[in-house]
Amino acid sequence: GPTLGNHVLLGTGATLVGPITIGNQVLIGAGATVVRDVPDEHRVTPSTSTATPRPQKAPLVTPGDAQHVRGE
Repeated sequence: GPTLGNHVLLGTGATLVGPITIGNQVLIGAGATVVRDVPDEHRVTPSTSTATPRPQKAPLVTPGDAQHVRGE
């Protein structure tokens, strides 16, 4: 199955298919289907299910944040 890095957030209904690797600080949007490796600090949106770099300014998770993701 998939291998998840640190600080990975999965939206509701996200599907990870096969022996893929999800990097650190990755956001996978609700309903996305991921079939390829995702590099560190990327996000995957359900509309295209392709990985795009995340903005570098804000951390994905900060202390005190809720541990869930809303759909994009």
